[in-house]
Amino acid sequence: MDDSIELWSSNDKQWKHLESYYVFLTMMEQGTLLTDIARITHIHKNTIHGWSNGVLPLPVLIAVEPESERVIRLSKKHPILLDKSISEEHYPKDINKLMHWIRERIPGLMKHQDFSSLADQLEKYLSLVKHIETDDVIGISELKVISNRLRISMTTARRWILKGERPLLIHLMDLSLKNKLKGKKLKTDLSIPTISDLSEVLKSLYISSHLRTHQNFDFLLNQSKDYYRYLNLMTYGYLYCDISRVMGLSERTLFDWGQGRLPLLLHMIADTPNKNLADENYWLPLSIKGRRFKDFIEVPGRINSYRDLYTVLGRLQKLLLSSEVHSVDCQNDDFMYVLGFTLADGYIAPRSNTSFSLRIGLSRNYKWSANLLRKIQGYLQTYGISTTFGYRDKVVELRTSLSPFHIWLKEAVFGLQAESSKTYDSVNMDWLLESPRDDRIAFVQGLADGDGYATSLGARPSAGISSLANSKFIKKLLNSLGVNASEYSGKVSLYTKETLRNAAGIPLFRHARSRLENLQKIMESMKCERG
Repeated sequence: MDDSIELWSSNDKQWKHLESYYVFLTMMEQGTLLTDIARITHIHKNTIHGWSNGVLPLPVLIAVEPESERVIRLSKKHPILLDKSISEEHYPKDINKLMHWIRERIPGLMKHQDFSSLADQLEKYLSLVKHIETDDVIGISELKVISNRLRISMTTARRWILKGERPLLIHLMDLSLKNKLKGKKLKTDLSIPTISDLSEVLKSLYISSHLRTHQNFDFLLNQSKDYYRYLNLMTYGYLYCDISRVMGLSERTLFDWGQGRLPLLLHMIADTPNKNLADENYWLPLSIKGRRFKDFIEVPGRINSYRDLYTVLGRLQKLLLSSEVHSVDCQNDDFMYVLGFTLADGYIAPRSNTSFSLRIGLSRNYKWSANLLRKIQGYLQTYGISTTFGYRDKVVELRTSLSPFHIWLKEAVFGLQAESSKTYDSVNMDWLLESPRDDRIAFVQGLADGDGYATSLGARPSAGISSLANSKFIKKLLNSLGVNASEYSGKVSLYTKETLRNAAGIPLFRHARSRLENLQKIMESMKCERG
């Protein structure tokens, strides 16, 4: 007889099975029908059918047929293959210590909806391991005895002890620990660590107000807040399925975040510098690459002095030099010329909430149009502003790449609102009146090359600049250069010989060749009259 029978208690299933078998035999001797035996004893009909066909309960079989194939199979010793996770070096063996370990290190796992039942299963596993941990082999019958006593199904006991499989909770503990480590790493790698930091970064961005006008901004902001909550849950060891249930987010979204993909808003502003700004200054990105703001410079919220603009231009040069192997020749008055021409003939067009483009189109009827735009292209490129140049129908066109810089240019430099039209809305550029003379001249030349005129036709030669919204400002600017102009009906005109002479001495035009030649003709005719 198998020695393991001696270990069975009277309450064990096999002994109860044996007792039922003898009751079955007694009732059979009394001539009771099988269906009645099943009804009276509550023994399953399949069991009764097997007994009636000569199948013996295991204790009887071991006693009477110790050499039978079934007994040999049940008595055969099998190697014990235990999972190595449960050890003092990894997880505690004692269930109480293990629960305390989970509570202290990965409390989020305890929020799993099946945690209680999985913990009960793990407790049975630990009890089973405790019974056989000193052995290297075990027989099926012995395993069956122990598993019955612990109320563990034989199928489960086989998987745990003979196949080395482990309870689901141990697997989930591993996942929970991985999530905790991943959450900590993601937090460490995050350039904007907290929600309050996110708020501060948004405040520091010049284009923050434009970001907030995005139709999905509230969604993007809430998504970023969800991400911070996700990170916190991860560091507590929450599983993806439980984070999904608690937060109402798809596991796919959580998986993407776990792979290092940031919510869009955080992704866009992740490279914002973490440095102190001067009062009323902001961070302005110059480019957008892969939906992320790049190449930041510090800018004032508004230009109050030409020195403010000089500072920004210097930062543009420094940024360009850091990416170029050769030096660049940057002249501030060249940029002033571009500003003047932009006010005259440029169009700062929105292409998205956070990126505008400067577009200048000139008629191909003027032979000098292409050359003029090439000059402007060169001026812009010396500050790192990339452009495209081309011909379209009867127009030669220059267009800059999309950049938040052009939003700042329109608002902070020209003093216009983003949605304003420079054709109908007056600029606010009084700071220019205090700038160096060369800068004012360059700005006026840009204006005149774009919207100026010079004609010797008619009884009275004249020159000037047309502007519906900014004629008063242009008059002030010319006056600051010693050119006393007249302003009426959207024009700033020069009629008197002295005024024309002073304008020619600047000179009023730079690259608009035909206008420059006309002004020279006017001056020559004035000399002839004097002669």
